[in-house]
Amino acid sequence: MKQLIAKITLTLTLAFNVTVGTITQMPGHTVATVAGITALSTLPVTTGFVGCSQDQLVASAKDVLDVLKSSSVQNALSTLAPGVLGEVLAAVPTAERLVELIRNSDFTNATAIINSLFPLIDEIADAVKASPKVLAFVALANIALHFIINHVKASAPASMIVQNQQMQRAIELGDKPVWGCNLRKDKRCAEMAK
Repeated sequence: MKQLIAKITLTLTLAFNVTVGTITQMPGHTVATVAGITALSTLPVTTGFVGCSQDQLVASAKDVLDVLKSSSVQNALSTLAPGVLGEVLAAVPTAERLVELIRNSDFTNATAIINSLFPLIDEIADAVKASPKVLAFVALANIALHFIINHVKASAPASMIVQNQQMQRAIELGDKPVWGCNLRKDKRCAEMAK
């Protein structure tokens, strides 16, 4: 797989103390000579996300958008769950934003959107389960969201995840079973199983 570089600037504070000294003993006296150096520095560090190509991640975000914009999904919801249809229509601009964030390698803000879309995809699946063909199409979004989350989980520095509640929540959602892989064949399922 190609290496995906996302420019994430972290600030590291480095602090160190260097003490050099000698102790000289003379009859009746002890003399200590000490020279200390303390340095405090802030360095920008660019961290690269690896494991998936930019194209795969953008395609996954587009899969989520395609499911939400799908006429077959919307038609099924208009009959089976009109309230959920309203949520889907309201979420389309959010899914469009997800595509842009992933395209710009902004995984911090992308995870906040994933956290809102993930439960909606599950809600859609529950609503359309009477239609196996539509459910299999909705499975595409479940696979895509898991794929993006797995990328973030595997690539983000642990310190970044610990400090970011949105990423933590996304990883919790990503730890759920990928039910989409049970309904459709998708090469991402095999990649996530590794």
